[in-house]
Amino acid sequence: MDAIDALSLEFTIEHNLEHLLRLNQTVHNRHHQLYPNVFKPFNAETFRPWFKEFLKGKNTICVFVKNKGEYIGYALIVHRKALANNPFTAPDFESLYIDQMSIEEAYQNRGVGKQLIEYIKTIAKERGINKIQLDVWNDNLQAKAFYEKNQFKTIREIMEIQLD
Repeated sequence: MDAIDALSLEFTIEHNLEHLLRLNQTVHNRHHQLYPNVFKPFNAETFRPWFKEFLKGKNTICVFVKNKGEYIGYALIVHRKALANNPFTAPDFESLYIDQMSIEEAYQNRGVGKQLIEYIKTIAKERGINKIQLDVWNDNLQAKAFYEKNQFKTIREIMEIQLD
């Protein structure tokens, strides 16, 4: 794809398992590359049932990005709400949690991810939610830089100790 090609982006909310599997391969391979002791190699056949069940969640939102009809990215989002019987969380706490997000490599650094974040912000505002959260792996410097550039701030860190 030529860098000067104009993008004609469309955002859709749909549960399309096959496109999700194909697009997940990019982000999953990156995670496996960075953390092979945490992430198994990509395998569509073993991932299919997991995604199928995940998409059944009543608070699950799957957003796809298309360019001229071609699926080029996605975000899997969970609408998180405080449970009524949770004594620890403020009763009105809500957020949209980006569980996964990926843009095909040919479309990275072209503003597609930024527009996807803007679309997710619109979903949050329409639902009266004022927080969008996500986790990012510490060594995924490209993703960290992208999220920071899009105004995400670190609010907590997970630490570990590796035992012999």
